[in-house]
Amino acid sequence: MNKFTQIKKKIKGLLTQRSIFPDQISQELLIRQAAEFFTFTEEDVQIHYKEYKQLHIAKQYEAQLGERKTLCFEEAFLLYLAVLRNQPNNVVEIGTQYGKSTRRILDILQFTGHKSSQLTCFDIVDEVKYFSKDEAVLELYDVTNSFRDHVLLRLKPGLIYLDAHPYWLLRNVISEFLDWSRGNSSILAIHDCSPLIYKSHMKIDKNDIESITSQTGVWERHVLSELFQTPNNRIDELHTQTHHMRIFSTSHGLALIMPLQRKD
Repeated sequence: MNKFTQIKKKIKGLLTQRSIFPDQISQELLIRQAAEFFTFTEEDVQIHYKEYKQLHIAKQYEAQLGERKTLCFEEAFLLYLAVLRNQPNNVVEIGTQYGKSTRRILDILQFTGHKSSQLTCFDIVDEVKYFSKDEAVLELYDVTNSFRDHVLLRLKPGLIYLDAHPYWLLRNVISEFLDWSRGNSSILAIHDCSPLIYKSHMKIDKNDIESITSQTGVWERHVLSELFQTPNNRIDELHTQTHHMRIFSTSHGLALIMPLQRKD
């Protein structure tokens, strides 16, 4: 392969990657969806949007952290609203890697007056670059088969951010959350639920955790469809007897799941 062909192939790959995720997201749609999900007024959500936009600009997130393969502005804003909604004492992140999303979450907690809230991060290797050990707890631990005991019962998180792709990890975390959260106020946020990276026929094995990319397709929507027993084309907003789920129209598709308020 000559140099020209290599460059052409690289450009094509970059264009293909850019075409997967939309650059423009409707602010009006985001605010309306967020207000409906969190039961805030649209006016309040607009105020919070302006507040978080100021933080986003001040911290220079787009330049410092990027908007791809991590939380984009709109997705981080939804977590900002989740913190305002649930006032969590404990927050959990699963799939930390470099800590780009962690950085945003830590700043959200401080900005909203939750500096004392504990953020616990889970991954299997330490590649952290964007936060220090005194800001958050990093546990190098695979929670796939012990999520309920090691995370839910031990930490009782008011907010969980899940950004990891293995099939069995997703299935166990989401199913355990759905059961546990019936009696606990918590919100589960799941990254990469966009229909644009969903493939109806996955060609990789469910036990293959190394090959998952946006090109192969990811397991998030498959798992949600299975657990909610709802076809893929109908899962973007679901109301069950116990939970409300919305997959927001953000770059990567951020899903939020929240238990319905119990009527005593």
